Amino acid sequence: MGKVKSFHIAFNGDKSVFVAGEIITGNIILQLNESMKARALRIKFHGKAHVHWSEQRGSGKNRRRVHYNANEDYFHNVVSVHGKESGGMSENAESIPAGQNIFPFQFQLPAELPSSFEGRHGYIRYYAKATIDKPWKFDHNTKKAFTILDNVDLNQDPDARLPVTANDSKTLCCLCCASGPIQAEVHLDRAGYVPGEFIMVNANVENGSDTNMPGTKATLYQHVVYRARQGKTKTLSNSITALDGPGCGKRQTIQWNNERLQIPAIPPSLQKYCSIIVIRYSLQFMVVVPGGSINLRMEVPVKIGSVPLQGLTPFNIPPHAEPTAPPLPNQVQSSAPPSTIAPPPTYAQVYNGATDIKDTDDGDYMMGDSAFAPQYAYYDWNQSAFSYS
Repeated sequence: MGKVKSFHIAFNGDKSVFVAGEIITGNIILQLNESMKARALRIKFHGKAHVHWSEQRGSGKNRRRVHYNANEDYFHNVVSVHGKESGGMSENAESIPAGQNIFPFQFQLPAELPSSFEGRHGYIRYYAKATIDKPWKFDHNTKKAFTILDNVDLNQDPDARLPVTANDSKTLCCLCCASGPIQAEVHLDRAGYVPGEFIMVNANVENGSDTNMPGTKATLYQHVVYRARQGKTKTLSNSITALDGPGCGKRQTIQWNNERLQIPAIPPSLQKYCSIIVIRYSLQFMVVVPGGSINLRMEVPVKIGSVPLQGLTPFNIPPHAEPTAPPLPNQVQSSAPPSTIAPPPTYAQVYNGATDIKDTDDGDYMMGDSAFAPQYAYYDWNQSAFSYS
């Protein structure tokens, strides 16, 4: 059995989500089976964004793989809590005693930070990493990631309240004959939403052809733009959630009337403090066209925030409902009756689950959980429809 029984980082209050400017406090907890020689025990706080992807170039003997990348650092602070450079009573200590040892720490986050994000070709990531600096031996490390949530208040964006509409049409061709047009329009009463809300989808499909359309579909897409330092960009679009609708018979018309598409836990739009990763969203409405023809598609922009628009009713929130997440900075607290305010926010893990955040420099002596899923503000509306008050 080794000397280290357990080694982990614990944030006070068991917090895992923080906002820019907040002071992070907690403890490094080290359980030793016997005393251990150590020059120092340090904790590093690191916030960074990283982008990387590769592409094949050339052909034959000239075929090669080109790598594109970029990095941004938001903070990188190292504090000694025991031994060398700790500045306390343990400044000259050369060992850590057996048993449980608790080392408190605190760190103030910078005033401006982008929200956490984990993507296929990059991430915006924040973590604390504690290291036992051992003389002439491999160091022991433990790591704990945490979420930063930027305050994206939809009430500060005038466009978030505006309705959005898109329409398109197409004609099917069979030999030398063209059919009547297939026309569709999609409409949302506003562009701005928060996770947990329902997008109320309204659409109209007019099938002027002699072919039955087998289905319709509304899909919320996330579009992530990765920007490399070489000036190259790569955009990846992911389907977040979707809702299937009815088909439309030949020479028939169908309508979607306030069909509800609920938004899962996802990061806010944009990244105003990050220049190498940009996030936007759209809702795509599609008419499925048979026979190998290209489906009829149209898109409207959607903005995702962390603070909901005020004045949407009804929410039907029980009078005893309490928030499980603290209010975000500058969040407006409504004085309206309980039936006209948003439900209390909670935090929910990102819809697509955890990511392995182990870095190449973590080594074999790394403790802690390498799986991490960012959490985002989530407003648990019940499934009743709502409209403006």
